[in-house]
Amino acid sequence: MVDYALLMRENTREEDLVARFGGEEFVIALPYTDGNQASLLAERLRKRLSQLDLLGNGHLVTASYGVSQWKQNEDITDLLKRADKALYQAKGTGRNRTIFIG
Repeated sequence: MVDYALLMRENTREEDLVARFGGEEFVIALPYTDGNQASLLAERLRKRLSQLDLLGNGHLVTASYGVSQWKQNEDITDLLKRADKALYQAKGTGRNRTIFIG
């Protein structure tokens, strides 16, 4: 997990927030970033991750990403619910992909 956290930090800006959110889930908050830009970042991370031997055993790791964009006057709970829905949609449609729900 340490190498994955480093990968996320290396690919985000100083003003972005990268945090673990549960067992194997992470949140990246990207201020002043729209959903399309956030999806592009998630895709870069996904592709880069699939090229790394993070476990050191020759087995590559993949990840699914759920992306959502904060709507004006929206509660954080609703934002996270949409991101979670996108994540489960990504997992349910074959894994190793990024889904954006606006």
